[in-house]
Amino acid sequence: MTKIVMTMPAATVASVSAINCCPASAANGALSDTNTPLTPSQAVAPPQPDAAHQESASATAQHSGSAANVPPTADTSANSTTAHLPNESATIQFDSMPAGASVQIDGRSDPAWITPFSVSELQPGSHRLVFAKAGYLADAREIEVSAGKSTYSIALTALGATLSISSDPKGARIMLDGTETGKTTPAEIKVQSGDHTIGLNLEKYRPASTLTTLRDGQVFNYAPVLQPIAAPSLPEPRKQSISQPTPASVAPAKMGVLEVRSTPPGAYIVINGRNSGKSTPQHLSYPPGRYFLTLRLDGYKPATQIIVIEAGKPLVVNQTLERD
Repeated sequence: MTKIVMTMPAATVASVSAINCCPASAANGALSDTNTPLTPSQAVAPPQPDAAHQESASATAQHSGSAANVPPTADTSANSTTAHLPNESATIQFDSMPAGASVQIDGRSDPAWITPFSVSELQPGSHRLVFAKAGYLADAREIEVSAGKSTYSIALTALGATLSISSDPKGARIMLDGTETGKTTPAEIKVQSGDHTIGLNLEKYRPASTLTTLRDGQVFNYAPVLQPIAAPSLPEPRKQSISQPTPASVAPAKMGVLEVRSTPPGAYIVINGRNSGKSTPQHLSYPPGRYFLTLRLDGYKPATQIIVIEAGKPLVVNQTLERD
């Protein structure tokens, strides 16, 4: 075994001691197995870092720097959405004509939802509404609601129909479904929807009448021009000698014959709203024209129809009455 003897200054010994204290120096700086003494410069030369370690450290630093410079995309997106979030609720003012209708929204109701009123915090989209008011048809509809403030108003349809009746000349008695109304033209009458008969009677004028079918909310106008009844013409009297005076004769006006029967018999006969004092079966004579004929019997529904009487032609009416 060769014995190595090294002679070095104190400073050099201190440097060697420092090298021996560092693990990296021990790993990288092995002592030579020769008799050549170490120079001071060789003894104190710091260990050089490994090239692969340098490249790895540089790549790590670059990667860390890039990661540090990347903005927090998730946080930035959330902040941006919060800053530009639109108002997603809707506020609607509801109204109706006439006012005072209760409203249901998507099947929900509230005592305060009486038109006019306002609802807030309503979600945009499709909603079902139902407007209801006594004396008017319920109105159900679906609407599209957008975010923000808006107004929604509807016109309700009244139950039944309205008859607006006038005549020329005015003052004619109004009959409805064969019954006197107690009103004269011009007048307005509220009726239910369905079939109705309207008749007008005025002294010295021919009766006027019409049949109509009415729907809810409809206004029906009836304004006939009444035709006067021509007075019977008188023949011009012939000249008579003074010695033999004779009165002028008046030719009788031609009448129409009306025969009225009913099942069961015994029904009162009403002509143009006036009781004739007769009951079925009965033969009657009337001037030519249009008439309202009504048959009434206790326990049975009144039966009304329009008849036309012609001069010299018999008219037979055979009516079967219905029980109440």
